[in-house]
Amino acid sequence: MRVALLHNEKASGSAASDGVVGALTGAGHLVVARTTKIDAVDELLAAEPELLVVAGGDGTVRRAAVRASGRGVPLAVIPLGTANNIAASLGFEGGAEEIARTWERARRTALDMGLAHGPWGERCFLESAGAGLVERGISAMDAEAPHPEEGDPAEMLSKAARRFGEVLEGLRPRPCRIALDGEERSADVLLIEVLNIRSIGPRLMLARWSQPSDGWFTVVVAEDEHREELARYLAARERDAAAEIRLPTRHARVVSLSGWDSLHVDDRVLPVANERVLVTLQRAAVDVLSLR
Repeated sequence: MRVALLHNEKASGSAASDGVVGALTGAGHLVVARTTKIDAVDELLAAEPELLVVAGGDGTVRRAAVRASGRGVPLAVIPLGTANNIAASLGFEGGAEEIARTWERARRTALDMGLAHGPWGERCFLESAGAGLVERGISAMDAEAPHPEEGDPAEMLSKAARRFGEVLEGLRPRPCRIALDGEERSADVLLIEVLNIRSIGPRLMLARWSQPSDGWFTVVVAEDEHREELARYLAARERDAAAEIRLPTRHARVVSLSGWDSLHVDDRVLPVANERVLVTLQRAAVDVLSLR
């Protein structure tokens, strides 16, 4: 296929751009354009590729997907970041050439996106939006400087899971109001996540059966009674041990959240100041290749 390559060379598991190009050509594809500029999707699409290849982590994939939405060219992901939640949700793991050889049998599907509306405006997401444990965990990791651009992904994921566990120890349930497709309730929660895919953050698989193309969010809510389950799961993730977590889930297309100081939208923490945040689903927002 004629492919255009967007390669984030700063991703933690990344290789030199020439190496990724070599992997693509080794798999039989023709690279008609390439860039390391994350916001240069328009330049790549001007080369009229059959496929837009995004080599990087989840943040790079999200930014490329937002810019490629509605353009008619499918995305293919080569996971070169730390968590690579989006690539894993689409069934892609392994080396660049190995993944590129699977594209012939991959199916083209339309990926949903989320859109969070808050006091700061609107922000798209591919993974999740939420408050409580994950938002506090992201904030704690962001506060630990400096951040190495490169490192062993397994060690970085283990460190993040341990830090999330430490955050959980001091986390108190927060009273909030939640509305799912207009059905409203109050709860004291440790965590609420509006998931578009099954795993978020440092590979936390909070909803194993969540699908990014089914037209629904999976909403996960954990209260104080679920603290032990969360702690057990995070400890297993720290050891890189196989584990599942069982938390209450619901499906919805429109979610309203209020009662929080801040929340996260993918990996970005945003202030809320107790104002309501509305999360809506953008159905079939961008075409992607998937093995699932």
